[in-house]
Amino acid sequence: MSDHVTVGVPVYHGERWLEETLRSIQDQTHRDFDVVMSIDGGPDPGCEAICRRFLADSRFRLVIQPERLGWSGNINWLMTQVAGDYWYFHQQDDLTADNYLEALIGHARRNPSAALVCCELVPFGRIEGRLAQPASVLGASPFVRLMTYLHEQYPAFAFRGLTRAEAVRRAGDIPSNEFVSFGGDICWVAAVALSGEIHHLPLPLYGKRYHDRNTESAFWTMPREARLEAWSVHCAQMLGPALRTEGTVEESRLLWLAAVERLTSHRSAGGFLPVGDLSDAERRQLFDHFMRHAESTTTPNPPVLLDATWPEIKAFTESYWRIPAASEVEIVAFGPNAIRSGQPFDVQPDGRSALWVRTSRRPGANWTLRLGGTVLDTVIRSTIMTSTVPVGLTTQPADLELVLVGPDGEPRSNRVTVRVLDH
Repeated sequence: MSDHVTVGVPVYHGERWLEETLRSIQDQTHRDFDVVMSIDGGPDPGCEAICRRFLADSRFRLVIQPERLGWSGNINWLMTQVAGDYWYFHQQDDLTADNYLEALIGHARRNPSAALVCCELVPFGRIEGRLAQPASVLGASPFVRLMTYLHEQYPAFAFRGLTRAEAVRRAGDIPSNEFVSFGGDICWVAAVALSGEIHHLPLPLYGKRYHDRNTESAFWTMPREARLEAWSVHCAQMLGPALRTEGTVEESRLLWLAAVERLTSHRSAGGFLPVGDLSDAERRQLFDHFMRHAESTTTPNPPVLLDATWPEIKAFTESYWRIPAASEVEIVAFGPNAIRSGQPFDVQPDGRSALWVRTSRRPGANWTLRLGGTVLDTVIRSTIMTSTVPVGLTTQPADLELVLVGPDGEPRSNRVTVRVLDH
């Protein structure tokens, strides 16, 4: 088995740290690789001068793109240049440990089920400290791997990993969109999962430099409405690799609904959107954007794969999605109904008083109880909600309104009364 690696380095006005980056590639202990440096958008004298210093090493090659391809377009071109057994993308301002390739190739040799092997991504520069790392994506079938990926993966850290050349060719291009190709790298890794598992190694070997010119920095400054649409477009684009999975109609429908669930999943969307603060109107907006962009796709063809017309697809998707009405949840029981002023009740191990509510159906994950105008810390277990009650609320006789509220403060249930009696 050969272990030749093609390293793609897309370059665009990157002279600030480019030499340091190229040096970290050149210093790899695994020596069997070639490096393609692609300068995007015509002449760039500063970057070109830096790249040419490395051409004395026969493993390095420089290409100047006459037209601006953009970040994703430049990487797509670079992936057409894969000449060996593996590929990895190296951002123009990132750094790798000198044993980066050696460690990843060693794991790939021992684990032929892995289509992609990545390591822990270590931030430096504007952001320091350890980042939460995405787990491996395992499973013997593409269906299991894509379901796992749709439910759990947000960070595109694996995109900087080592990918088998065959998986690169099968994955195809990074998809583009009007939001600077937001999420395209995440979609591409999902497409790689069609070929095999994604293995994450707990080794801090790849350093991602965070600075004021990072492309992704623009995502965090987008207006809230634009971020909602960008995320909806991303989830719709995830249907591309998901519906390429060979399987039954039922499996295709489950993958479709996993992409819908991704819209407001705390595990995936929570990395980009304030999921807990979304109003019902914003949830509706996410759904409408998703459906509009999903209907614009022709490859793959959802009606064929889901064996349903677009009106039927929208109907069962909306039924699954379900935007609850404000008064849809009913408080069917609660306790205590009456308490003595200034006296503790339902005392917890920490000495605080508490109350409970049982509802007609499971509340939203981010809903809370409000008692006498005060929002309480609330724990939800299926249809049971429990809250501790501040002492100051029950020191005087009163009839206190108890109601479920959403993150926007709007009521989500009927109103009941807790009576505080004169002691």
